[in-house]
Amino acid sequence: MDRIETDDETGGELIPPLAERRYHRRYPSGLSAYIDVDGAVRAVTIMDLSLGGAGLAPAFPALVGAPVELEITALYPRRRLRARILSVSRYRTHLLFNCNEEEQTALISFLLATGEEA
Repeated sequence: MDRIETDDETGGELIPPLAERRYHRRYPSGLSAYIDVDGAVRAVTIMDLSLGGAGLAPAFPALVGAPVELEITALYPRRRLRARILSVSRYRTHLLFNCNEEEQTALISFLLATGEEA
């Protein structure tokens, strides 16, 4: 979490409102993608996307903690982004990206070209 300036003398970290707790801005997407878990490829929909990760539908509760690769069909050139399944909510699977510099650059370019803030 980023440090937030305060008026008091402690200058401590404050917990921001729920809507501001994410480190990276999320973008709604509805994009088609594929998730590869140990060679098993499944079609998913990216509900929201950020530099740090993605929210996917459907939920895969049995896969929490699994390393995965996410292939976003609209990302050009097509590439797989390394990630792991961080958590699962009722209808979504939440990924945390583990991208190298090249993948991160491609994702930044893609978000700048197509993204709208969620």
